[in-house]
Amino acid sequence: MRTVTVEATATDLTRLLDDVARGDTIVLERDGTPVARLEPVGGQSKPTLPRLGFMEGAFSVPDDFDTMEADLIADLFEGKAT
Repeated sequence: MRTVTVEATATDLTRLLDDVARGDTIVLERDGTPVARLEPVGGQSKPTLPRLGFMEGAFSVPDDFDTMEADLIADLFEGKAT
């Protein structure tokens, strides 16, 4: 989603509508305040990414995640393990 000033919209409306037709969403702002949103109609929008944290509670990360298998990884980098 990108932001465009209302003034810029007056000169670039055709280009902005082309971008929206391709699935972009554009926020129009006046004096730094959002006032409107241009977005595709119906099912033409881009698929949205899942929200952050949507897998919360589905699995756990071990406390030693940052250091687990550190010796093996070091050996692999040094060519000692296969």
